[in-house]
Order: sequence, then structure tokens, then C-alpha cells
Amino acid sequence: LEERRIQAERELLEARKAFELELLELRARRAEAEERSRRDAARAEQAERQQRLRRERARLVAAAWGNDRATAGDTEPPEAYGVLVHNRTDLVIRYANVTVSHRTAPRWHSKESLGTLSPQSCVKVTAAKLVSRAWGDPPSAPVDPRLWERRSSFQVELTFVDGEGFWLHDRDGVVHELPSNLVIWAEENRARALRKHIEEGFTPDYGVRVKLVGFPDVWALRAAFDALPAPGSAATGTTGTTGATAGAAGAAGAAGAGPDGVPDVLVGPHDWLGQILAENRVAEVRLTAGQRLSFHPKALQTLSRGGRLYAIPYVFDSVALLRNTALAGTGPVPATFDELVAHGAARCGQGGVTHPVALQVGPTGDPYHLWPLFSSAGGTLFGLRPDGGADPPEVWREGFEAAFARLAELGERGRGVLRTDIGRSEAMELFLRGRTPFLVCSSRGLVEADRAGMAVDVGPVPPLGDLPPVSMVSTYGFFVHRGAPNRRIAEDLVTHYLARTDTGERLVEIQPRPPVQTDAARRVAATDPRLGAYVAQCEAGTAMPNNPRMAQLWSLLGRAQAEVIRGADPVRTARGAADRGWAVVGETVD
Repeated sequence: LEERRIQAERELLEARKAFELELLELRARRAEAEERSRRDAARAEQAERQQRLRRERARLVAAAWGNDRATAGDTEPPEAYGVLVHNRTDLVIRYANVTVSHRTAPRWHSKESLGTLSPQSCVKVTAAKLVSRAWGDPPSAPVDPRLWERRSSFQVELTFVDGEGFWLHDRDGVVHELPSNLVIWAEENRARALRKHIEEGFTPDYGVRVKLVGFPDVWALRAAFDALPAPGSAATGTTGTTGATAGAAGAAGAAGAGPDGVPDVLVGPHDWLGQILAENRVAEVRLTAGQRLSFHPKALQTLSRGGRLYAIPYVFDSVALLRNTALAGTGPVPATFDELVAHGAARCGQGGVTHPVALQVGPTGDPYHLWPLFSSAGGTLFGLRPDGGADPPEVWREGFEAAFARLAELGERGRGVLRTDIGRSEAMELFLRGRTPFLVCSSRGLVEADRAGMAVDVGPVPPLGDLPPVSMVSTYGFFVHRGAPNRRIAEDLVTHYLARTDTGERLVEIQPRPPVQTDAARRVAATDPRLGAYVAQCEAGTAMPNNPRMAQLWSLLGRAQAEVIRGADPVRTARGAADRGWAVVGETVD
């Protein structure tokens, strides 16, 4: 009994010690939690205080309608009025942009880029200057200067960067900090070039994080964009994805676009414009007269409809002939495509050469790469003209059928030069592996050849028919998505950063493509004869139409060309394609 009593007392003592230890640990954890909570509250309070200070400081950068003269009653002349932009901080304010609208004319707007605002400064943008650069329906016609005195009629917004954030001073005088992130969708190769430049330039300057989402090719990019709901629809939002967005979210999510998969900016070719504009998917962009002068007129024309610009030009591209000089020599290029084929065929069986020339066709055709041959043999895009109009079938049908007949001669049941089992990747592989001395390709072919260390030269594609060969010209541009979650920042990125001449030139350095800036194009032509040959093709070529039904027309023509190359009757196939194509053209052209 005594032993059991002693054992019980020992166990009780040990239990008491364990309880006291556990109590001490609980008190320590509670004290630690209280301290952590106190620190978190202090940090939150400090962050809130800093945010208030940042917001208060941002309020010191403001814009309003008025005049900067000493006012004596109503004696000030109307010309004294305009937008006064004040920077009452000790900071340098960058990328300041002012937008003016009128209460009685909601579609009338004017925007002016002010650039940098010095500390404790005031800048005035005169009413006359703003009116001269305005667009939309004016508040009076012609604009009456007496309207300028009515301060309450004008609504002014200001956006700017203060070193810590991107801010909007809205028309009601309320300051908002805008989200500091953007999403750009592009083909993977263009996304790589943009990523490098934007990370080095735009992000440090603007303090805005830019996410570049790359897609395998232009078709995957377009499919994802088409799957997005129309801006303003119930499915559109800045967070979450429902219903119609599921397909786009899947495509974009796989590439890393985030949960909503909605881009702010889209990098695409100009022939998309007609359709995506008809669907109200892109916003108009504004350039100053000086900015417009820096771009080639063809670049601005291709990205415009109805006199309005809908994308900032990025690069040109077209089709040319690349020649492997180690296989084909450096002498004069054959004068016709038939001679070129004979020249290449003579080298087949020598040094691993298996094909006289490589030109991508693929199972659904490729009118873009076939265009120099097709146009020189009399073909047209169902009568569409560069000015947007169209010629009736009796003008172009005979040449259209003749061009199909010439393609049949080169096809799989003819000379076997054009083949539907040779697509984009197959044609490039044949050339890079030395299986063919010639490649008909866009400027990406030159980039790939240089990467492989090949010695190549570049020139125009020789004609297949009796007419001069004409290449199709595409202009890639930066489109602002109308449903962009961060549209305000997207507009500033596109119109004020990506539209800069030095930005365009730097992007061309990173990824060589024919420049859209006139000065850069002249320098390329003078210093790089191979890329200069592509510049010349873009200068002389025909811009691809941006008809709203362009995708359908392109598909009709491509499939018909592929059928003929596979061996279908060229005349019957051409007539059927001409009838279907003209029916589509007739719906879109007056």
C-alpha cells in the first residue's frame, strides 16, 4: 500500500509539472500571437497611413478647366481658357495624359500627352489646341470659342505615374489608383521579343507589371480571342470565367493568362480588323500628327477603317525568296519560277537535295505564301481591290481560272513542286536541313536561317505567269481589347510607349522584321540588304484586305488551291470557288 501511495504521489507530481509546462507554453503562444497580431495591426495601420499619404500626394496632381490669367469679372478672352494641370508635389510626374470631354456632346473627346511634369509646376493646354485635336461630334459646329468660358461644361480626366503607382484623377475630382498589371496576348515568338523590351523599358518606367501570354501560332491566338465573350456581355468580367469564356480560358490558361484569360492588348495581323471591329472587340486608338508622320502610310492605312485607327503598327511582313548560296550559288536568280524550279531540280540528288524549292501549302492551302505565283498568273482575291472595293467577276474570272491551271501544273499530279503535305514546319525543315536550295517564306525564314548559321540571300519571288509577281503585305499591330480589364493603362501603353519610334526600332533589333517606321525602314534598306529585300517587298506589295469576311474568303481560296494542288480539276474548282467567293464579297462591298 505504501509503495502504491508513493507511486501515485509521483504520478500526480509529474502530471502537475506537465500541466504547468503546458500552461506556460499556452501563455507563451498567446503572447506570441498577441505580439504578432499587434505587429500585423501596426503594419496594416502603417500601410493604410502610407496609402493615405500616397493618395493625398496624388491629389496634389490635378487638372481642371480654366485660365491662368488674373480674372476681372468676365473680361477674359475665350482664348485664355484651357486645361490647367498642376503638380504641387516635390516629385517628377511622368506619363501625364489629359482627356477632355463636353457634357453636351458625350462623343466629343480630346486627349493630350504632357509627358513629364516638373515639381511644383503648372502646365496649360489651350482650348484651341484641344479642339484642333478632338474627335467625335463637337458640342457646336463650328466650335464656338465662347463655349470655352463655361467651365462647368468641360469634364477633365488626368492619368499619370508618380514613381509608386499609376493614377487616375477622374472628371469628378476623385483620385483612383489603377491596377498595376497588364496582360498581352501574342504569338510566342513575338511575345519573347516584347517580353525582353517591356521588362527593360516599360515596366521600370511605368511601374506596371506586364504579363506576356504566348500562343503557338497566329491561329491559336485568334481562336482564343474569338472564344472570349463580346465586351459588355454578361460573361465578361475582370474576375472569374463562365459559360462562353470557358474555351478561351482553357486556351489562355494553358499559356498562363490567369484565371479570367482576358487580354488588355492583342498583337495580331491587320486582316483581322474587319471582323473583330464588326464584333466591337477592339477600341479606337489615337495618335498625334507627329506620331503619325513616323509611320509608313501603308501601315496606318491597313490598321484603319472608316478613317479611324484601331491599332498601333508594330511590324510589316511579306513573302520573298530565300536562296541557300552554298547550294544554289550567288549568280543571278532565275527570271521565272519555271526556271527556278529547273535550277533547283538540277541539284536534286546532289548533296542531299531532294526538292527543287520549298513553299508551304498544307492540307488547307496557304494563299499568303502562294500569292506571288497566283497573282503573276492572273489570280485575285475574288476581285477585291486594295481600296476596299471589288471588281465584278467578268473582270477577273478568266485570270482566276488561268492561275488555278498554273498551280495544277506544279501540283502533286503535275510536276510535284507544290504539295499539300508540305506545310509551315515541313517547308522550313527542308530548307534548314539543306534538302532544297530555295524557300518561299516570310521574314521568319531569314531569322531561322541566320540562327542555323546558313549563308542565304533574299530577293523577290520570280513570276509564274506573264504578270509581275505581287506579294501580300501584312501589318502586325497592337490592338486594345475593348473588354480590357485595365483598358486605361492599355491605351497609354499602346499610344504613348509602343508608338514611340525608339520602341519600334528596339523591337526590330530584338526580332528582325521589316519596320513600320519610315526612318527605320530606310536605315534597314541601307545597312541590311537581306532584310532590306523584305522591306522592298512590303513597299511594293499589296496590303491584305481587312474585309469583315476576310477569314472566310481566305479559307475559300486556300481550300480551293489545296484541292487543285492535290489533283482536282482546276477549271471546275476555280469556277466553284469564284462563285462562292463573289457571293461573300457581294455581302460586304457596296
